[in-house]
Amino acid sequence: MKASSALLLVVILGMVLVAPPAYPQKVDEKVLLQNLSVDMINLKNTLKQMQDASDHKNAEMLKAIQDMTREVSTRFGSMDTNIQKLNESLTGIKTSDDKSQRDIQEARTSLEALRKIVDEGFNGLTLKTNSLTRQLNDMKSAEQPLPGAGQVFQQAYGELDSGFPDLAISDFREFLKTYPNDLRSPAAQYYIGEALFAQKKFPEAASEFDTVLTKYPDSDKKCSALYRKGQALVEQKLTAQAKVAFTAVGKDCPNTQEAANAAADLKKLPAGQRGQ
Repeated sequence: MKASSALLLVVILGMVLVAPPAYPQKVDEKVLLQNLSVDMINLKNTLKQMQDASDHKNAEMLKAIQDMTREVSTRFGSMDTNIQKLNESLTGIKTSDDKSQRDIQEARTSLEALRKIVDEGFNGLTLKTNSLTRQLNDMKSAEQPLPGAGQVFQQAYGELDSGFPDLAISDFREFLKTYPNDLRSPAAQYYIGEALFAQKKFPEAASEFDTVLTKYPDSDKKCSALYRKGQALVEQKLTAQAKVAFTAVGKDCPNTQEAANAAADLKKLPAGQRGQ
């Protein structure tokens, strides 16, 4: 039994500082060791992801991450072997018929000492990794400025074109809120109406088209908004109001495709209702 205890102490003294989190005072030794091994792998993976995310754009940051990676690799280099040896020692102590309470207590005392050592190592390495993470995030924020008006508009339009009207409406509204004086504002307002029309929300769509007409009366979306408003009114069976809208298209937008479409739609209205 003394040989087992000696081996345990040698393993502990030979172990490098590692980075597991603090564990409860009373815990099964094998569970402790398994957790240490998992945390070792997780920390290595975190550092690897940080190194990959740097994109090699910042030499100083890259060097810091590489130095940290080497440090972790050095400290964890013999971790797997040491854990295996410690597991074997503990298994021998637990399963031996002639083991004494003193030997078990020595093993537990040694494990408690190990726990304190690795907690100290964890605190130090965590501070370093957190610092590197903050620096990396700051670097990425500086390298990736917030999207401009054109990017926001194109994203919203792409969502509408791809069949996601809810997302498009949200992003177009955000565009209008953030860039109210942009030249694309009338189009953004118009496409909100289109998105609602696609969802068969015809009263809401007609209201949005009306906003285009009142807020942007001279925009290049005027004729389209007026025509689509007429269509939305037809869908609501508001024939008389639809007739007014279609007629206005022909008057205000002569020689346009919208005027031709409005004239065709007027002819489709029920004969008894055209004059209503």
